[in-house]
Amino acid sequence: MAPHPNRDMHPVLRRKMLLDRYVGTPVMGLIAAGIFWSVARAAVRGDEPLLLMGLRGAIGALFLWAAVYAWRCDAWYHRASWVLNSCPGVPMEATFGTNSTGGVLATLRSPESGEVFVTCGPPRWALDLSRPSSVLAHVDPEEGGPVIIETEEGILWPLERTPSRRKKMAQGALPERIPLDADPGVPEALRARVGEILEAQGVPRLLPPARTRRSRAQAVVAAGTPLAEAHAVWREDYLSGLPGLPPLQRQPAGSVAPEGIVRVVCECIEEPSGGKSSHFGFKGKFVSLLVSLPEGRVWDARVDKAS
Repeated sequence: MAPHPNRDMHPVLRRKMLLDRYVGTPVMGLIAAGIFWSVARAAVRGDEPLLLMGLRGAIGALFLWAAVYAWRCDAWYHRASWVLNSCPGVPMEATFGTNSTGGVLATLRSPESGEVFVTCGPPRWALDLSRPSSVLAHVDPEEGGPVIIETEEGILWPLERTPSRRKKMAQGALPERIPLDADPGVPEALRARVGEILEAQGVPRLLPPARTRRSRAQAVVAAGTPLAEAHAVWREDYLSGLPGLPPLQRQPAGSVAPEGIVRVVCECIEEPSGGKSSHFGFKGKFVSLLVSLPEGRVWDARVDKAS
């Protein structure tokens, strides 16, 4: 069934659309019409200086422009909601900055999509501007259309009527491969096969950006092992709240490992950290992957903040 233009809009965009459609456009339009009508009457009577009529006409034109802008924003909101619902999210690396009005300037990068530059409205959370992050970007297939950015904290919406800009990225700008070591209990042939699966699924591009990355195949997981034990790092209640690594699979709580699972850990290191309070021994992101050899894919992925 085709999406309903109003009912299926995202709630945030629906509120903006309703304001523009039923408040902004008619109010500004009526004010502009009233000004133009009064100028026309004054011109017919001939009792008002020409300069004053011209000034009032210019003010009316400004209100008319505001009415047209609000009407076009209404169409922009519909398009943005359609992009979010209809265009699959693309994993991209994002860096953020701010402009003088508090908006967010986002630069998105991936080998497939190249670079995309988006101006977003200010978020309701504190955005980390100091380092790149991994996001899902819903990109309008039309050049200049809205681009919606999904982060771990929430959605960044593009500013109204602010076209996105795109350019192709040089080949190899993001890593396609990542060195994969293995613990003594993992045979070399198994390590090589796991590496092929990770590369085929684009895992090197999906990992959080970091100054240094270390990856290793840790162990073969016995069939029937509960999910938390298969990852061997977190308790079950803590594991259920950890994010995955889109678009890789994330299994529901209570799952058990099937046959042929190999555990892989990826350390995305920003800087080392020592002391007894440091669980992982570094600051950055810790990624645990359960790779299915029979299915040739990542069966479950989890990401935790390391400090």
